[in-house]
Amino acid sequence: MANIKQTANEYKEKYKNITELKEISVNVELLDGVGTNKDGEDFVYKYFVDSDDCEVRVPVTVIKQLKEQIENNNKLEKFKVTKKGTGLNTEYTVIPLQ
Repeated sequence: MANIKQTANEYKEKYKNITELKEISVNVELLDGVGTNKDGEDFVYKYFVDSDDCEVRVPVTVIKQLKEQIENNNKLEKFKVTKKGTGLNTEYTVIPLQ
């Protein structure tokens, strides 16, 4: 059995915010996850697993913006995401990369 110091030293984040990534491929495979909101109701969300084995959620607003970017540039291969605000007031922006 490991002690708390060993556990702390071996601890690795399991989740990342999409804005923490420098770039994301448009071909990354999305998976469906299920969460529970504050009212105890289930909801479905999209996510992918990055190279560090962390789950990265993809907000619907990012998917909608990415759709527009791809419609304008069918050869788009990579993008990044920035955010402004917190909680329910968070706004994400998709930035195409070359």
